[in-house]
Amino acid sequence: MVLFMNVCFLAHVVACAWHWLTTFPSLSDACASGLLGCWGETSSLTWLSAPGGSYDVDEDFKKYVAAIYWVFTTMTTVGYGDFFPMNNWERAFAVVVMIIGATVFGYIVGSVAEMATHTRQNPSAQNIFTMRQYCEEHGFHQKVIQSLRRHYDFWFQEMSHFEYEGEILQRLPVPLRREVVLYIHRHLLSSRLLI
Repeated sequence: MVLFMNVCFLAHVVACAWHWLTTFPSLSDACASGLLGCWGETSSLTWLSAPGGSYDVDEDFKKYVAAIYWVFTTMTTVGYGDFFPMNNWERAFAVVVMIIGATVFGYIVGSVAEMATHTRQNPSAQNIFTMRQYCEEHGFHQKVIQSLRRHYDFWFQEMSHFEYEGEILQRLPVPLRREVVLYIHRHLLSSRLLI
């Protein structure tokens, strides 16, 4: 959910910047501003004022929807071609958006792959992964994250991987249970006796 919200916020910021480019004072000559296929004395164009591009963007909301649409089609590398950069500034901006889109897409694919591989590992690795995600989501300081990691490393090292260990031990007679628990934690007890 956090990743989705971050992508939507990024798309909003980029869409606002894409629309803002139409307000730049550009050169009056389209050929000088970078219009491709230029045939002489035509006025400079933007993606919003291009022929065929302004047919449905006469209101601010429609302009925003068109800009968001362009951002998502560009970031996902679909690019239908109904809105496209018309001058050098817009083309340079589009290149940056494509790079950002490829990076975000790679991050999403990497995150999904990491989640998929961690779910197949042992429970301690899954819990440490969940703890790390929780810490990142809440913006914990690095020292806190390291302390939590050391705690969980120790805890998972000492705890059994059997889910029902407590129930198994509860069914044992008290003297046998005490002996089993002492045996399980013998290395801790011996290190404590040496101190």
